[in-house]
Amino acid sequence: TRYFAVRNACRCFIVAKADAQSETGTSSLAWQSSSSSYTDVPGLTNFVANPAMFRDLDGEANTDKILAWAAESGISHPAAKQARAYKAATVADGGYNDPTKWSLAAVGQMLIMYKYLLEINAELEYFFGTSARIAIDWYWSSTEYSSSTAWIVPMASGYVNYANKTSAYRVRPVARVAESAI
Repeated sequence: TRYFAVRNACRCFIVAKADAQSETGTSSLAWQSSSSSYTDVPGLTNFVANPAMFRDLDGEANTDKILAWAAESGISHPAAKQARAYKAATVADGGYNDPTKWSLAAVGQMLIMYKYLLEINAELEYFFGTSARIAIDWYWSSTEYSSSTAWIVPMASGYVNYANKTSAYRVRPVARVAESAI
């Protein structure tokens, strides 16, 4: 299985060949499932219209914190859960069991994906067909804005915004990769 690797001065990561899917097969996922229990995820920084949020490039660490909080609190976080559950290949589909640790991208990673969207989509389409392209739609990041909102990135403009965590948007998993591997 091939991946599109993004190399940046700060981090290297690979982009999944498809969006994460809900357990029912839809492409839109909530960041958090219940609005009755909004809380900050312990350890995640709330970036409130702060330019420092663009340096949040560690979707893996963010996803680890979100999933640890989900386990501790009992509050479901579908976007992070399904990003981590993503598999690029399985034995059932004629491949192998993908051992990659996929994550919900941080806002900085999403902006890098937006910056290179044409190149990423050209490679995804070449290797996997048009359905693998990153949609011109809104995508969740793993970066929090507040206890009730998190940052989203529209692939049409790259202009970041925040949304209620119970809203449903797309998720394109990413995975950290050692620079020596690409």
